[in-house]
Amino acid sequence: MAEEENNGGENDNIDRLSNLPDSVLCHIFSFLPTKTTIQTTPLISHRYRNLWKTLQTFDFDDEYEFNGKTESENTEHFMFFSIFVNAVLAQRESRRIRKFRLSCCHFHEDVFYTSSIDTWVRTAIGPYLEEFYISLCNYDDGFNLPLTLLSCSNLVFLR
Repeated sequence: MAEEENNGGENDNIDRLSNLPDSVLCHIFSFLPTKTTIQTTPLISHRYRNLWKTLQTFDFDDEYEFNGKTESENTEHFMFFSIFVNAVLAQRESRRIRKFRLSCCHFHEDVFYTSSIDTWVRTAIGPYLEEFYISLCNYDDGFNLPLTLLSCSNLVFLR
């Protein structure tokens, strides 16, 4: 009996995650924020360092509180967020986007905010888009989604 317990303990150190097929890992990563996925993939294995580039699910959440900050601080923060989102979307290998989630603040008076968000939304729009979530903490009169979003034939969830 003691021998069986010993053998069972040896299996505890086996790295099962690194042995998963890419498709399974991509499915797991589809439930995580994009930033977390990008930070995690190199930690699993060197082989997975660029796996995030094949994802078809993107979750961009700014998680920044604009209240109480200066306009300069808010603009600088959004600029860094924008650089991150632009880099991710530019480096992806799969042109298919199945799920797109964006949560950030939008200032209508600022062309940089509006054009950045519009570019990201238009990048997500395509024949494979199934789920689209957008949450903008507006400090203005709103953001207009492109009408082409309604032509996504596979779109089953819009929020």
